[in-house]
Amino acid sequence: MGLYPKGVQQDEIQFIPVYTNMGDPKTTLQAVNKLVFFDQVDIISGLVSYKSIQDIIPVIETYNKLAFFFRHG
Repeated sequence: MGLYPKGVQQDEIQFIPVYTNMGDPKTTLQAVNKLVFFDQVDIISGLVSYKSIQDIIPVIETYNKLAFFFRHG
């Protein structure tokens, strides 16, 4: 949202939450796959355990998605 000097319209950005239980690597990978393949998001962001990062990076790189992650656990 900070990329637009005049702001953004409310209908230009949609947040799609995905519940990952306790954030284990398998569930996190499933969530990223859903966001990339089904929801076709442009950006992936959230609280992610370091244990999950190595599993989801290949998906993000292969499909050229922008990702912002914050430390969880």
